[in-house]
Amino acid sequence: MNGMQKGFQHKNISNLTKYFYQNANQLIEETYLQPYNGRIKAHLRDGQLEREHHGALHASRVSLYVKVLHRLICAQLPDYAKHALNTLTEEWHLTEKEIINLASFAGLAHDSGRKADGIDYWDKESGENCTAFLIKKGISPKIAKIVGAAAAYKDHPNDYANVLKKQGISAKSIPAYQYLRKLIYLADCYDIMRVRSEFQLEYVFRAFRDINEYQAKKHNPAFIEFAQQVHALISAHQDMRQRCDIVMPGGEKIVTKEISTSYSLSEKIRFEHADNVLLSAMQSMKTMPYFALYLSNELNVKPSKMHEKPEQSWFSLTNIAVITGCIVAVSALYFSASLGLSLGFGLAAYLGISLTAKLFAWYAQSSTRAQQPVKPAVLPNHDDKLRLTKAPQVIYSLNRCKHMHDNTQPICAPLKSRMSRYSR
Repeated sequence: MNGMQKGFQHKNISNLTKYFYQNANQLIEETYLQPYNGRIKAHLRDGQLEREHHGALHASRVSLYVKVLHRLICAQLPDYAKHALNTLTEEWHLTEKEIINLASFAGLAHDSGRKADGIDYWDKESGENCTAFLIKKGISPKIAKIVGAAAAYKDHPNDYANVLKKQGISAKSIPAYQYLRKLIYLADCYDIMRVRSEFQLEYVFRAFRDINEYQAKKHNPAFIEFAQQVHALISAHQDMRQRCDIVMPGGEKIVTKEISTSYSLSEKIRFEHADNVLLSAMQSMKTMPYFALYLSNELNVKPSKMHEKPEQSWFSLTNIAVITGCIVAVSALYFSASLGLSLGFGLAAYLGISLTAKLFAWYAQSSTRAQQPVKPAVLPNHDDKLRLTKAPQVIYSLNRCKHMHDNTQPICAPLKSRMSRYSR
């Protein structure tokens, strides 16, 4: 064991992997389900979405993309992936699954430090959240810092290299560590199509150009297909904020949309207020054969319980309102008779008070229902079609999606060209 390996001792790495989805859900509840303003929310699943564009659903997809992209890169660039994993497993004394789970956690945490939507000024805070959470779970502080930095500097390879040097990582090993950062960068980059009008594949391909094994003509088609599958997934989640085209470096549009509306706030709430958001997102991805293939070893997990409408109790607010209304109405009839008032007056009082009670009961029932997120819709199989709107003849398919309005902002552009309402 060389000097740089001395800090790589772990207490509970097996538990982090064994209870991956439970640990991930804890991180989500501590960050993404909380308001941006720092206020601690007592009732996390109250039907109110706190982070519309950089919330738990986006973070969960990015976390799962990390796992899918790892397996895709292993298939497309096996020598590169093997070298990176061999270096990390040897120096960290962890299995491949444990290493990729750590990268997946970093992907999950990559927006956790945000204080607002728009341009991300809080990459460092997000990385620190990741580091602190992993240390709390028994991960070596040194590895936790390296993994957290991969999230913080996902868009900045040189800055990440400097962090690695400060942690005592040799120049020879740095390319292997950069693999973790690339996975997080690519995963986040792909999911940005949810808020942009164009997804520029150039920003995907450039991540591979420092890899000797990479050949554009040979390997690009696999990553184009991944983009199409991500597009279909985001659309099926109804999280596609606006019209988005997948664009090749030469300007050719791979996917062109003709129909609008593939965004629904209520559908996002269905996912984000599941008992376990990451598990719910994974279960939806596995309904698509493409993702099911790459997530095959993620499928044998306990299903996530969704928040359904609660069973009606006899002492529910609705029933109490009706009973109270009946008592008041009967009392009105009794007193009208006692006072010698006409039967018509008593009947009018009865009807008026009964109607008021029913309106109150309806309001109470509606309020209760509004705070109960419902089970997310199951996504389509690869060749199925899913109706996303109430309008007749408006159908979603893998090659044709619905979007809102055009916006010419490019995807994954450098910082100064990302001065828009949305950012990754």
